[in-house]
Amino acid sequence: KANITGVFDVENRIFINGRMKWIRFKSELEYNEDGKPLNSVGIVQDITDRKLAENELMRYRDHLEQLVRQRTAQLEDTNKDLEAFAYSISHDLRAPLRHINGFANILGRMMNDHPTAGKYIDLINSSSTRMGTMIDGLLHFSRLGRQTIDKSEVDLNSLISEIIVQFKPDLEHRRIEWKIDQLPKVNGDPNLLKIAFENLISNAIKYTRKEEKAVIEIGSGDKGNSTVFIRDNGVGFDMAYADKLFGVFQRLHNEEEFEGTGIGLANVQQIIRKHGGAIRADGALNEGAVFYVTL
Repeated sequence: KANITGVFDVENRIFINGRMKWIRFKSELEYNEDGKPLNSVGIVQDITDRKLAENELMRYRDHLEQLVRQRTAQLEDTNKDLEAFAYSISHDLRAPLRHINGFANILGRMMNDHPTAGKYIDLINSSSTRMGTMIDGLLHFSRLGRQTIDKSEVDLNSLISEIIVQFKPDLEHRRIEWKIDQLPKVNGDPNLLKIAFENLISNAIKYTRKEEKAVIEIGSGDKGNSTVFIRDNGVGFDMAYADKLFGVFQRLHNEEEFEGTGIGLANVQQIIRKHGGAIRADGALNEGAVFYVTL
């Protein structure tokens, strides 16, 4: 190497009186006007402390990597246990819930001439029906957590158009202005992405219900950007509670005003995270909301 570049730089381990030392040898050739080497000027440097520090850092890094692998495995096991627990609990709750509904219906037929009892039985039925819906939501959430991703190229233009066409028969009485920009193609699971965007568009439709004219806009960032936004002019939400939006059974609006179990956005976040993406939301009360999905 010195013959080619004129520089010689090497680090070697040596032993002096039984003690190991790290030495750096560095030299450089000096040339005359004709380009012929005259002599070599160099240094010998004790780099033992630096090498020991580097080795210690490497051991520390390896230890941290091992800890990260262990913690990741523990978290994955915990998530699997939680998903299995959620599935088991929700599955096991179905049987007693069916019994409650069955007995309530029997009592209703036996006491149909008793107005007060009938009122309470109706409350039992409606509450058990709501619980059944929540159990279904929990089961769906648990299944999504265990579902594997089958990725392919997904044209979001076609996907969003298909979703909107599905909703339109139920929107004949609504005035909705749709603003759909050109959307990117992404690499993802088409079935899971459809579930995610169905939830987001369904929310935009639901929370603009009180607007005389709803405006729902779906677009993306700059060309080549895989961030898609869904914006509406609905009731919006208080940003102080934005961290609750994606929690299971979390709701920011009264159930009497807007139906739902509060699990839809949790499903959306789970799907987007399974794709290695992210979702966030901005909004203000009575000024609408916008959800950003990055894939």
